[in-house]
Amino acid sequence: MNFSKVLRIITIGIIAFGCGNTSKAVKSNFVIQTNAKKNIISNAEVLKLSLKNLNAIKVDSVQFMMNNTPISNLEDLKDVALGEKMIKALVYYDDVKEVVLQKLIVVNNKKPKLYTYELLNTYAHDINSYTQGLEFYNGILYESTGQYGESKLRALDYKNGKVIRNINLAPTYFGEGLTVLNDKIYLNDKDRTKPFEEQLVSIQSEVVRLESSARDYENTIAGLKTDTSAVEPIAAQIQTIQDQISKVEGQIASGEREQIKQAQTTIGANADGAAGPNSRRAANAWIENQRAQIQDLNAKIAQLQQQAIDTVKTERSRLSAIINDIRNNQIPALKQREVEMLAKIEDVRAAESPIVIRARDEITRIRASADQQIAASNNLIQQLRNSLTVGKDPQVEAVVVEQTQRIIEANNSIDKLTQDKYTLQAEYRKLEAEVGPVKYLAEFIYDDADKDVLEEAVRWVIIVIIFVFDPLAVLLLIASQATFEMRRRERLRLGSEEQINDNQSNDHQYDEYAQSGGDNGFNETKSTA
Repeated sequence: MNFSKVLRIITIGIIAFGCGNTSKAVKSNFVIQTNAKKNIISNAEVLKLSLKNLNAIKVDSVQFMMNNTPISNLEDLKDVALGEKMIKALVYYDDVKEVVLQKLIVVNNKKPKLYTYELLNTYAHDINSYTQGLEFYNGILYESTGQYGESKLRALDYKNGKVIRNINLAPTYFGEGLTVLNDKIYLNDKDRTKPFEEQLVSIQSEVVRLESSARDYENTIAGLKTDTSAVEPIAAQIQTIQDQISKVEGQIASGEREQIKQAQTTIGANADGAAGPNSRRAANAWIENQRAQIQDLNAKIAQLQQQAIDTVKTERSRLSAIINDIRNNQIPALKQREVEMLAKIEDVRAAESPIVIRARDEITRIRASADQQIAASNNLIQQLRNSLTVGKDPQVEAVVVEQTQRIIEANNSIDKLTQDKYTLQAEYRKLEAEVGPVKYLAEFIYDDADKDVLEEAVRWVIIVIIFVFDPLAVLLLIASQATFEMRRRERLRLGSEEQINDNQSNDHQYDEYAQSGGDNGFNETKSTA
């Protein structure tokens, strides 16, 4: 019974843990308030920021940012670029950092001029291309397109829409704008640098948090004071003793009998009301004893004061060490990481995609092979033409035609191979889309994702699934079998109890019947006799 309960608890816990990973939106405790109307503000205005505290939480500090750049709560927008901005508030309280976001659109305060246009000509364009970038260079139109799985870079003859050259990007890339500089095409891919940009934002946020913490520690140091609360009771005790000494001395000096008796009672002398030598000696001894107590208490006060001073010094040294570590170690380290991350982003933006490089190499190889075949055929034709003598060798023209046909067939073969290459690239993109997560894991771990690495990554994913779900299935099977066994025993126990109850009921009825029949028989026998 207990084992079955334990298994059921384990099963329910595993199911609850497995189903409990669904993230839920956490309601923020704060709201950013601005002077923008419907989140739109002119660049001629001053942006006013404030934080609405929905749950009356005690806030330690707040840092406002615009597109990850720190700003004040009163920000002049005259030098801010137009467009959509993301206002972020970093709220610190109780060792917690909460991030609050608010979109804002900055518009120009000047009304734009309206221009008309005249349509001069129209040109054909592929309607399946989601254009992101266009640039004319040396009479050729270069176009970059977007959409995951369909992004590409093209060179076009804009007059007839013919594709001169096409390079497909990997399905994980989303092509953006392009430009041409020094005979080199630069294509922006917004997702290649996204992980590094997220790390950069995290680093910048951590720097802001550390700077805020350092300022808080500095304010704490400035507010440190010596704690004298432990000294106050002892000082009050000293004052009481001094008041009592003054009272006894005054009572003795008064010469009044009743006053002298009270003083004698206080000092422990014979209360006869006479201020004789014995009473004066006893009073002097008592006063000396009280003054000794005062000296001990003063020494204790000095000790407590020194302890309080040492405590403040220790706390000041501890906080100073923390501030020094933040400003001289942690923040410089984060700044260095920020520089490295910016350099990494620039390197990624400057580097060409491996897919583009492989595609270009393949095109170059095929074109070189075709050029070699065409050159060989042309050389043969030229040799035949050079050796041709009109009227003497009628078969030369047939050879020329044959070689020309071979050139045409070679060109057709090249076209077919090019088409097959595009088909294989499409299949490759589909395969990349299917194994995208596994490839991402393989690249994350091995820095590369060739065939062997992908196969190894798939094997490890299968092994992980086996080790995670097979024990779960075994536990569920054991739990179900234990539950069935428990139910079977429960039914047997209930059946046994019902049978025992039925037997006891039958025995009881039989006893009543026997008792009733015995009495009737006895009476009948007696009557007959």
